[in-house]
Amino acid sequence: MVGFSSRRANMVVYVLAGYACLQEKLACLGRHKTGRSCLYLGSLDKIELNVLGEIVTGGVARMRKHFGNLDVPYADFACLRCGKAGFPVQGGPETLRALMYQPDEDGRYAGIGGDSFMLIVKWPKDGSAPQTQTIYPFGAAMSHPEVPHYSDQSEMFSKEEFKVSPLPV
Repeated sequence: MVGFSSRRANMVVYVLAGYACLQEKLACLGRHKTGRSCLYLGSLDKIELNVLGEIVTGGVARMRKHFGNLDVPYADFACLRCGKAGFPVQGGPETLRALMYQPDEDGRYAGIGGDSFMLIVKWPKDGSAPQTQTIYPFGAAMSHPEVPHYSDQSEMFSKEEFKVSPLPV
């Protein structure tokens, strides 16, 4: 789907799937910059509004094609994809649970990367060692699908669970 934000310097269009699949349209759009999921538009009179319309309506059409409507719970169309495993997930680009997505063949948006490492630290009043819990969307070996730690935290992340991660003393 698509979101909009008006900022002082420009208007931002957020496209859940990012812009990798929209290179041809972006080449025709006019003056803009992109982030992973952000399209920065300085002045609307310097872009082709019909192309911007195609980008926006493309996301809407994709949702209708795969889900029949636009009122789809986020976890039904967004998943964390690690190899063959897929887990429903909350969070999107540039949020606390920052995930970057790409369209998947089943119509869902597959989380393929992001900056969502989370750490909780509790400092006991008695001065003993801090208690820590962590979670990461994928696993400790994200670039090595052949090892067990490739996606060992994905299901926990999907369920918003943390694991105890003691600090060395």
